[in-house]
Amino acid sequence: MTGPQVLVRESEEERRKALTPSPDMGWFLLGAVGLVFFGVGLFDVALAWYPLNFGNPEYEFATYSQVMNFLPLPVLGLAMFLAGGVARGIKWVPRFVAVVLILMTVGILAGAVLYATNVPLALKAIKDPVILTGLKKQIFKTAFQSVVYPLLMVYVSVKAWRHATAASR
Repeated sequence: MTGPQVLVRESEEERRKALTPSPDMGWFLLGAVGLVFFGVGLFDVALAWYPLNFGNPEYEFATYSQVMNFLPLPVLGLAMFLAGGVARGIKWVPRFVAVVLILMTVGILAGAVLYATNVPLALKAIKDPVILTGLKKQIFKTAFQSVVYPLLMVYVSVKAWRHATAASR
């Protein structure tokens, strides 16, 4: 009788191409990319407000709408950073993200109050029905985002804080 037969032989080149799984490196990279997204997103938000022109209703209305449209990038970046930190067991990351999200929530709610004061002025200023329809859609979108983002941020920050607290016990 002969020894076992090899039906498919892996060549040396194929073995060298295989990459050893490294979940820690994957989570590190996700967190690092998340920090970059967060930074770039915050830069967009800061540029939307520059130069400051508070007291000008058109500026306040347009800038807050623009900020709401820019918000997904920094929030996604924070979520990626949080996921990477939690998966790697870094205790300070969930608390840091929770605090940043709460601060962002306060900023959004303050901006929403400012925005709400300018909505009647914007609606009164537009007479063209086509433009008025577009304006109403933008108002609805911004109002919706002003409710959904804070709810999401508070939910994630509470979960992150509780996770960090449970881990420290």
